[in-house]
Amino acid sequence: MATYNPLMLHRAELTPTFIEVLAAEQLMPQLREALQYTLAVAAARHPRLLRIHHSSDEVFALVSLALEWHFLSTADASFAESFYGIRRARV
Repeated sequence: MATYNPLMLHRAELTPTFIEVLAAEQLMPQLREALQYTLAVAAARHPRLLRIHHSSDEVFALVSLALEWHFLSTADASFAESFYGIRRARV
């Protein structure tokens, strides 16, 4: 018979699940696709934005840099880790 141990429950809450880690790893590539789609739609509606659409990799790099810098300086975690509530722990 298993006994209730509040220390084990607390530790289990701090450990991210496999699904959370996998989702955190896939967040940035999905954001890249979303930004490319948004820029494509914006360029189709407003042709003057075509230059920005052609340089979508550079735009994503700037957006990614700004996101990561902000979350690393304020939350001590990357954007994906902060989004999913994953915390790093010393091993």
